[in-house]
Amino acid sequence: MSSVTGEQYVLQRESIRLRGLLQSDLASVAQWYQNRSLYRSIGGPFRFRSLDGAVSHMQSWLSDDPGRVRMVIADGHDRPIGLISLLNIHPVHRSAQFHILVGDIDDRGQGAGTVGTQLALRHGFEDLGLHRIELELYADNEAAHRLYAACGFRHEGTKRSAYYRFGAFVDVDVLAILAGDYFAKAKERG
Repeated sequence: MSSVTGEQYVLQRESIRLRGLLQSDLASVAQWYQNRSLYRSIGGPFRFRSLDGAVSHMQSWLSDDPGRVRMVIADGHDRPIGLISLLNIHPVHRSAQFHILVGDIDDRGQGAGTVGTQLALRHGFEDLGLHRIELELYADNEAAHRLYAACGFRHEGTKRSAYYRFGAFVDVDVLAILAGDYFAKAKERG
């Protein structure tokens, strides 16, 4: 289901909503990025930042940039529980890079990431007309592999020792889903 609330476009399934990132969301998102344990599953190095500094850095995420879309996964009370980004949207190749973060540990493993991913794919393929959405993830992140496989992503390769994480280089898998795969899977679901 999709709706427009005020000027906010919202996709919703069950009690999970996907909507644009708002100024009022930035403090929650900044708090998530200050959780060092989160970096065991997301790429990039952990770095200490003040909350004000992190929010200031994220201000640019609110700008209208045709090369990126940042969306909040919210619960039925519109409480932000995650962030999804489609980045490096290429207008000719119609491709994008996918990133997801479910912020609080209590919200993980409850299905919000799966529903949020499915809604983001819908937005990417049906609204934005993308042809390909790809992502990279740690090769040892089994939960994320299961989520992405359930959403139709396919393994395309492994980059050996590609990311430095907590004192060691680790392998990174590359996964992607094409528009044809998405529409075939959507047709199966009915």
